[in-house]
Amino acid sequence: MRFIKVPATTTRIELVQYHSPKGYLKERKSKQDIWESGHGVGHVCLKVKNIQEAFFHLKKHGDKITFASDRPDYGPFQLEQADPDSVQFFPIREGLSKHQRMMADLIGRVSSLFFRDPYGVTWVLDQVSS
Repeated sequence: MRFIKVPATTTRIELVQYHSPKGYLKERKSKQDIWESGHGVGHVCLKVKNIQEAFFHLKKHGDKITFASDRPDYGPFQLEQADPDSVQFFPIREGLSKHQRMMADLIGRVSSLFFRDPYGVTWVLDQVSS
């Protein structure tokens, strides 16, 4: 994972390379197939201060967006605390336990919400608790 800061802004671009599990190439019949199958990782992520408030605002415009689930109880969800030993950095190097613990702690403090806008763009809202 690498972060690129856009000069003269507070914007960062996150670049991620997945190493595991190994993916596979699947022919898509339509753009909708990406959402329905769960394939495709391209998205725009915004860090928000109050994810519940953002969620309720988005629900008011529910006819224009599609949430990742249509279950009535769908909403922002807290990520589970990660085991530091399961956090890996590539290339694998010895002595990263401090960074692994920091990343595992960060993962456990994130709440997320996924939705798609009318143009088919996937958005993720993240709130990091202190």
